Parts: sequence; structure tokens; C-alpha cells
Amino acid sequence: MVAGLATVASVANAQSSVTLYGIIDTGPAYISNVGGHRLIESLSGFMQGDRIGFKGREELGGDLAAIFVLENGFDGNAGTLSQGGRLFGRQAFVGLSSGAYGKITLGRQYDTNYDFMADTGAAKLFAGNGAHVSDNDNLFGSVRFQNAVKYTSPTFGGLAFAAMYAASNAAGAFADNRAYSATVAYRRGDLKLALGYLQLNRPNSTDNTNGGAGSDYPAPFSLFKTSAVGARTALVDTQRIYDATASYAVGPTQENLVYSHIQYRYLDGSHLRLDNAELNGTWRITPEFFAGLAYIFTIGRYDEINKSPKWHQVDFGIDYLLSKRTDLYAFAIYQKAAGSARNAAIFFVQQSSSQTQAEVTFGIRHLF
Repeated sequence: MVAGLATVASVANAQSSVTLYGIIDTGPAYISNVGGHRLIESLSGFMQGDRIGFKGREELGGDLAAIFVLENGFDGNAGTLSQGGRLFGRQAFVGLSSGAYGKITLGRQYDTNYDFMADTGAAKLFAGNGAHVSDNDNLFGSVRFQNAVKYTSPTFGGLAFAAMYAASNAAGAFADNRAYSATVAYRRGDLKLALGYLQLNRPNSTDNTNGGAGSDYPAPFSLFKTSAVGARTALVDTQRIYDATASYAVGPTQENLVYSHIQYRYLDGSHLRLDNAELNGTWRITPEFFAGLAYIFTIGRYDEINKSPKWHQVDFGIDYLLSKRTDLYAFAIYQKAAGSARNAAIFFVQQSSSQTQAEVTFGIRHLF
């Protein structure tokens, strides 16, 4: 009985908190060419995905805490679930956190490159869906990883690192739909640098949709999810992603460089290499008014068929704060396909019938 009372007292005295939070973001968009036609539509979550989440922390004593995040994604226009109908499709993980030893989390979560690098890209800063073509480097976080274990270090003299492994969960097939990543980052004053690697093995496996990439993979990588050789049906065997970012702030402005190199190997033995280079800048004109501009160049190479697709993209965005939690925004994206690329394809928008495509989106976003 004494032991039981001690346990109850310990639980009662532990400091714990649970926070409810969310975002709803919606507005109209104009797209110049979708399969040969103009399109005006109402969109939800294009600046930031609609979500409602729970974040919890319990102090365990001795600099150790238990943490969890459960984050649901939904469509604010239709009231339906996102992420393939998952209840907590954006994030769902539990873990332990220590200021001295770092953090370990288990569950459905983002890869380490996204954690350290996403906020240097135009898409996350001001341009909504203005990601690199088909989000081929996953810096927009289109693919989240389930069955994942992730460790994030404390910061030592400006240096931090993280590693993640997302298991296939398939007996005797450890490489069938698994993923792993590692990232190192350095920050000193207004300078931020990061390097990272992410590898996906058979991410769109038809034999194992419960692996690391789950069923997230096919949609965002629609341009590159199958080989360009022959019948164009061979799926991805291996995708390797190398990322590097640099960011420097000067007063109310921030300049960002993003580079990524992607290597695809398909099950038919064919290969695709892609390189993305992005330069963007942001300017906090007033405390309430913000603007950003970016140029992105993507070049690819299919060795087996001697083709080199290219895409040029310009992102522009503005944002005006009505309050600390509510803002109005607008962004525009223009993309031009070149080389052997026949169609422009702004991320999350159906392909153009020509080599050009433009999108203009307006919206209101509320955080709670």
C-alpha cells in the first residue's frame, strides 16, 4: 500500500502539459494551364497544411522528459482527412528528451534533412507549393516516415546532428520500403549551414505499403516514380538525396542557398540524376509586411535514353499580419520546362499541356 501511494504521489507531482494547436489556411487560386485549360479553384492548406494537433510533455526529473506529438491533417474546404485518410497523418510520435543528451523519438515523423533545412527553401518561407519539381528532394516534407526512430543531438558550440531509420517492417525484406537519413547543422550568429543525406529503398513497393515511406510516396514524386525507359512502368529501387543549405540574415533581410543532388535507380536498371539549385531572399519590410523572391533551376539526366530535362521556376510571395495569429497572403509561381522536358508541372498541380505554367494564389491563414 505504501508503494502504491508513493507511485500515485510521484505521478501527481510530475509536471506535465498538453497543448492543443492548429492551422486552417484556405483561398482561391488561378492556374494558367491544367491539361490545356485554365483553372480557378478554391484551395486549402497551400501556404501551410491544415492541421490540428496535440503536443505533450511530462517532466520525469533529472533533465529528462517524456514527449509526444499527435498531428492530424485535414482539408479545410471539404472537412475531410488528408494524408490518405490517416487520423494523425502529419505526425504521430512519442519519445524522451534531455537537454544534456538530446532527443529520441519513435513513430511517424519527418526525416532529419527536413528538420534542419526546410526553413531555408522558398516553399516553406513564402511560396506555398513552390517546391522543387515534384519535391524530388523531399525538402517540402511530402513523404513522412513511419516505423521511424530518430535521434537529435543537443547543440554543442553551434553544432548539432541527427539521424533517422524508418524500418520496412517486412520479415526477410529489410530493404523493401525502408529509409534512413543523417544531417549535421551549424549555426553561428546569423549564419546557418547544413549538410544531409536521405536514402529510400523501394519506396513505392507494391509488396509492402506498410514500410518506412508507407503509401506517401507515389503522389508527390509523380514525375519520377517510374522509369522513363520502355513501357515506363519500372518502380524506384533506390533514391539517394544529398542536400546542402546556407542562410545568412542581414537586418530585416535573409538570403538562402539550397542545393540538392538526387540519384534514382529503377528496378529495370535505368538511372536518373537530378540537381536543384535555389537562391531566395526574404525582406521584413515592416513588422507586419513580409516579401520573398526565389529562382530555382532543376536539371536532370537520363543516361540510358540520352535525355536531359530542365525546369526554370520563379517564386514570389507576400504576407501581411492582421494579428499574431491571422494573416493574409498571396504568392505567384511561374515554371518553364526546357531541354527534353515537354511539360511544366508546378508541385501539387496537374501538368500543363505546354512547357509553361503559372499559378497565383491568395489566402487567409489562422493559427490557434
